[in-house]
Amino acid sequence: MKYPPAISSPLCITALLLVASVTQADVIVLTNRTLNTVETQVILPGDKPQRIKIGKGEVVPIPVISEASVMFNSGKEQKGYRLRANSIAYFFSKPETPDIVELVERHFGKNDANDKLPDQPKPATAEQLVRLRKVGVIPIKLLVDDDEPAVEQVWQKRLEDRIAQASEILEKHCFVRLKVTDTEIWDSQDAIIDFSFSIREFEREVTPGTKAAMAIGFTSQYKKPNGRVHMGGTRGPLHPYILIREWSQHIAYSQRLEIVVHEIGHVLGAPHSPDKLSVMRPLVSDGKARDRDYKIFFDPMNTLVMFLFCEELRQHGAHSLRDFRPERRELLMRIYREMQKEMPQDDSAQRYIAFFERASQPIKSLNLPTGAVSLSNGSKHEKKRIAITRKMAEIIAPAFSGDPGKATTLISAARFVVAAIQQAAEENQRPAMGETTGTKKTNPNNGDRLTAIYVQRAAQTAILLPPELSKKAFLIGLAIGFDTSNQLRDHPIIGHMVKLVESDTQCLRRLKALGKPTMNGRHDLVQHFTVAAAITALGGEQSAHSIGVEKEMADSRGGSGFSFRDLAADMAGASFAKHIIDSKIRLSDIAESFLVDSFMPPVEDLPEGLSQEEFQRQFVSTADRRFLTKKAAIQKKILSLPGYLLIKK
Repeated sequence: MKYPPAISSPLCITALLLVASVTQADVIVLTNRTLNTVETQVILPGDKPQRIKIGKGEVVPIPVISEASVMFNSGKEQKGYRLRANSIAYFFSKPETPDIVELVERHFGKNDANDKLPDQPKPATAEQLVRLRKVGVIPIKLLVDDDEPAVEQVWQKRLEDRIAQASEILEKHCFVRLKVTDTEIWDSQDAIIDFSFSIREFEREVTPGTKAAMAIGFTSQYKKPNGRVHMGGTRGPLHPYILIREWSQHIAYSQRLEIVVHEIGHVLGAPHSPDKLSVMRPLVSDGKARDRDYKIFFDPMNTLVMFLFCEELRQHGAHSLRDFRPERRELLMRIYREMQKEMPQDDSAQRYIAFFERASQPIKSLNLPTGAVSLSNGSKHEKKRIAITRKMAEIIAPAFSGDPGKATTLISAARFVVAAIQQAAEENQRPAMGETTGTKKTNPNNGDRLTAIYVQRAAQTAILLPPELSKKAFLIGLAIGFDTSNQLRDHPIIGHMVKLVESDTQCLRRLKALGKPTMNGRHDLVQHFTVAAAITALGGEQSAHSIGVEKEMADSRGGSGFSFRDLAADMAGASFAKHIIDSKIRLSDIAESFLVDSFMPPVEDLPEGLSQEEFQRQFVSTADRRFLTKKAAIQKKILSLPGYLLIKK
C-alpha cells in the first residue's frame, strides 16, 4: 500500500542482531519463468552441491560470498553457468521448445575489472557457510485498538497466526523471521476518520517497548468505505510502526495476510513493483489474493534488495541506514534506480534512493541534531520524521533558481512558497502516461484534492526555509498562491508587498495553470481561508476575525450579503494559522498529509446572502449575544475537526 507520502525514519533493531559476524553475505536470486518446474544444482565454492526445485513463477534467493555455479537439464543436454553475486538469474524457455531451458543473468555489480569472476574461486570455510545461512529475528509488538470486537484470547491467536505466516514468506525471501514478544490494546480516537492521521495517532500513543523493535497495530474503528482506500501504511525503510485496517467481515484472510507482508516489505527495503503478481504491486487490495491458486511472493528485484538490505542487519548490526556499509548503500541505490526506470509512474523507488542519499551525507551537512537519523526510542521519532520530511522536500522542491535556506527576508521566503504552488499547478496540467495503454492522457486534479496538493507542496518548500521565516512565509505564500481576484495585488496597503513576492508575469503564468482548487467545492472559500491565515500570520487571530466580520457586514450593505459560510472559512483559516504560528501544528505534518476536511468544516447548514435588514432582524448586531453564540458554535466545530484532535493540550 501507499505509505503516506512522507516518509520514514530509521529503526533501531538491536534485538535483530542474533548473528554477530563479519561474513560477507551477498545473494543470487533464481527465478523460474518457464511453464514447468526447474530442477537445478547449486554449488558454492567450498560447499557440497544443493539440489533445488524451483516451481513455475517461484523466486529463490541463494546466499553467496562471491559466486555460485548452477547446473540444470535443458532437453537432453546439461548446462552449467557461473553466476556472480548480486545477480538475478532468470530460467526461461521459448513457446515452441518448452523443454529447452535457457538462463539469462542480470547483474547489478559495478561491471568493472574488480567485479569479474576469478579463474579459480576461493572456497568458503565451513564456518563462513554456516553464518551465511543464519536467519535473523525481528521482535515485534502486536496491538489492536479499543474497537476490536473479539476477546483478547481470540484476537491474539488470530493475529499471531497471521504474523507466523507472514514470517514464513519473509524468511524464504530475505532470511529474517518475525517473533511476537508482546501484545497490547491502545485507545484510538473514533473521531479520526483519515488514515494518515490514524497513523500519526498510533505513533504518538504507542511505543514498541523494550522487548520489541517494531509495533504493528490493527485498527477496527473504520467502516468499509466505497472506492479505493489505504488498507495499511508505514513510512518506509526501518520505520518501527505499521498500522493496518482490520475489517474481517469485508476482507478475505488471504488479502489481510498480503497487506501485512506488503507493509513489512516496505520496512525492509522493498518499494513498489510493476509485477502484477508480486506482493509489492501498488494496489494489493485488488482481489488477486482471493484466487485459490494465488501465492504470496516477492518479485525478483525486491527479493534481491530485501536480502541485501536485511544482510546489513543480520550480519553487520546496522541500526539505521547510516550504519549500512557505503558499498552496500551504493549497490542498493543502483538497483533502486533500475526499479524506478521500470515503474516511472510510481515514486516509491525514488523515495528509497532519497533515504539512502541522505544517509550517505556527512552528518555536519544535514543541519539536524545529532542522532536525528537513528531511532532508539519513541521520543526521538518526531525529530527524525521532520528530518526525513526535509529530505523529501528537497527532492520534490520546485526547480526554480535559488536556495530556500538562504532566504533573508519574509518577502524572499514567500517567493519560494508561491513558486512551489506555481510549479505544482504546472505539473498538474502536464499530460501523464496512461498506466495500462502507454498513451498520453490529461486528467488534472481539481477541487478539494487540488487544494490539498498545493498546500502540501507549499509546506514541503517552507520546511527548507530558515526557521524564523518558514511559518509566516508559508501562510502568506498560500494567500498569494491561491488568489485569483487581484484583490491582494490591488490592495492599497499590501499590494506593493504582493507584487514584490510575485511579479505580474509570474502571476499570469500561475493563473494559467492554477486550475480549480476548492474547499467544500467552492473556490471562494479557499481564498477566505488563505487570506485569513495570512492576516493571522501578520496581525494575529483576532485581527483576521475582525476583518472577516467587517467584510461580511460591508457585503450585507448592498453586496452579496452577509455569509456565515465565508466567515466560517475566515475563522478556519485563522485557527489553522494560529496553530502553525504557535507550533501546535507542524509544517512537517502539513507537508505530509493535508486534507481540506481536516481543517475546514462543512458549511452547507450556515446561512449566507443576508441583507443588512435580515442580519439585524436575526442578530441585531455583531456585538449581540445571538451573533456571538453563532460565532462560538462555528469555532467549536472548527476545533473539533481531525486536524486538531491530535494536538497536545
